[in-house]
Amino acid sequence: MYRIQFVSFIFTIFLVSMAQALSLEELVPYEIKQALIKDGVLKEFSVGDYQLALVPDGNSAVGMSEALDVFKPTILVESLFLYEKGSVNIDSVWNTLQQSSLFNVLCSISTLSGIEYYSASRKRMRIFYDTSYIVDGPEGEIPLPDPVFSKTPEKTTLYAIQKDLTFGENRYRYDYEAKPEYIRFTQENLTTMHLGLVPLLGKGKLRTTVTVIDAERYLLIYAISAAKTPLIPGLERKLRDSFSNRADAIYGWFIKKANYVFSASRTK
Repeated sequence: MYRIQFVSFIFTIFLVSMAQALSLEELVPYEIKQALIKDGVLKEFSVGDYQLALVPDGNSAVGMSEALDVFKPTILVESLFLYEKGSVNIDSVWNTLQQSSLFNVLCSISTLSGIEYYSASRKRMRIFYDTSYIVDGPEGEIPLPDPVFSKTPEKTTLYAIQKDLTFGENRYRYDYEAKPEYIRFTQENLTTMHLGLVPLLGKGKLRTTVTVIDAERYLLIYAISAAKTPLIPGLERKLRDSFSNRADAIYGWFIKKANYVFSASRTK
């Protein structure tokens, strides 16, 4: 009898964890769903008084608006991408192995080295991160290998040094969070970021958040770049284009690895 009760308890927990993933229809309004299926991506841009226009419903949205209200960004770029997992996962949520693999992808900071983005000002592809690696703390200098987790942790923090061709070399903090239905990281700059010789973004004034949400046969990837900087005429558009194109580059980097995760599942 106790064995039956235990099995019933485990099965109930399994069903609850499965039920936490929402379908695409439950996460976004119909018109956004149709636009995503057609184009694969939506973008929104705010200057001054921001308003979140693309944030999906569900647990992943909890506290997001409140955090931005505290941060008070002057420039905000939202990007919402739709990725189809493939036939192996039609109408099913990700399993624990797939989620942990995707979590490890997001932690593989060294693999960002060499990825490209489209430079709107130069009208050509350009290197995003020239170098990118994890270090041993917020002021650390010792390079560390990318972590590999056998089980997805609920929270973890990494520190990185990254050099891009626009803002030069800077230090960043990456805070990761994982729930059964989503994975998220927030990148925050720990050093002042310069545009040429001009100090543009002070310490902690740029926050980029990427949330990967399980939506049954799809993944929704919601990215926010929020900057707190003086509104200099002509600068808003440059930052908007830069943040938007960089979100595209991060998405392209991520889905190449996600393709491998789900194709590996299809071969098993």
